[in-house]
Amino acid sequence: PATTRPSEQALVTSRPAQYLLLERFCHATSARMSRDNVHRLPDHHDGRCRGGALLAAWYGWRFLDAPAELVRPWGWSFLATGLLLAIPALHLTLTWPLPGGNNIIMGEPALYFGVLLSLAGLIILIGHDLRPLAWLSLPGGIMLVVIAGAILQHGLTRSPVMWAIAYGAIGIAGILVPVSFRVPSLRLIAAVLLVVGAAIFAIGAVGAYLEHPGPDNFGQWRPLPLRS
Repeated sequence: PATTRPSEQALVTSRPAQYLLLERFCHATSARMSRDNVHRLPDHHDGRCRGGALLAAWYGWRFLDAPAELVRPWGWSFLATGLLLAIPALHLTLTWPLPGGNNIIMGEPALYFGVLLSLAGLIILIGHDLRPLAWLSLPGGIMLVVIAGAILQHGLTRSPVMWAIAYGAIGIAGILVPVSFRVPSLRLIAAVLLVVGAAIFAIGAVGAYLEHPGPDNFGQWRPLPLRS
């Protein structure tokens, strides 16, 4: 309008250019993250998840009803495994160094179960009852099953079906953990599911350790905030 002051008119005419620049930046960032997610990010799931799953499988199958004095040394194994899982997962959850949803499917479950394993280690060392804490594996197991569905839905990782099986198997085992205290026949089923999930994590971990150090993979990887 003719009554518009020059400063306001300049602001009005500059807005489309600002929006266009922002839109181009968002599209470029999204395309780069998607490209990195497909080509630069192999199946890198932390090998510590494998150790935690195997430890829980062995303990739940063999020592769930054992006397406190017999199982007390196992508390250190749970505590160490839980801390090694939770501390890096906390960093991953808070900083999001990986592209997009990979931070969610890798960081949050590892943090949740890392804390549970650490607390389980302390309870075993003290000699208290594990059953109240075991109920917290139920929502964690449900979370893993949901993440398995998300991996299939969005095609995350290079092998969505394989990793969905791993997350789903460990998730179902987590759901069975609190019930297995009352139904001993479920302990072997939960242990087998944990071993299946751990085996897939082991395959992914070996592949990642062999591939990631290479100069064409993560040898030159930089988190998104550090890229120019």
